[in-house]
Amino acid sequence: MVDGLVARPLVLTAADLAAMPQAEVTDDFVCREGWCVPGLHWEGVALTTVLETAGCAPGAGWVQVSAGTFSAPLTRWQAERALLALRLGGEPLAIEHGAPVRLILPDADCYTSIKWLDHIEARAEAGPNTARRAALKRIWG
Repeated sequence: MVDGLVARPLVLTAADLAAMPQAEVTDDFVCREGWCVPGLHWEGVALTTVLETAGCAPGAGWVQVSAGTFSAPLTRWQAERALLALRLGGEPLAIEHGAPVRLILPDADCYTSIKWLDHIEARAEAGPNTARRAALKRIWG
């Protein structure tokens, strides 16, 4: 679902996203817990493509991305770099890697790359960052 400060709220399937112009990102996946998977190649649709299709309002300075109650705010600058991944390493995204749709944000904390993405909301201000809170709780207890 794509809603908030948009002219045309959308409900998109993975097939709808696959039919949009595709983009690619290759990046190291780094976790605050100290591990790294180098050079992962992701394919999908740029988040900006989806926001443009929905008619994102100029006043939407933030994009809230969520999977259930797991949520993170992105600045518009971050959203311009984000990918809605449908494939990893040339293969369809597996459930354990976030299928059907995973947000990939290059050079960001791994908790921002939300698995099982189900909601994108254009906003005037940042929403809650439950993703960061959950990640820090896991690391620091």
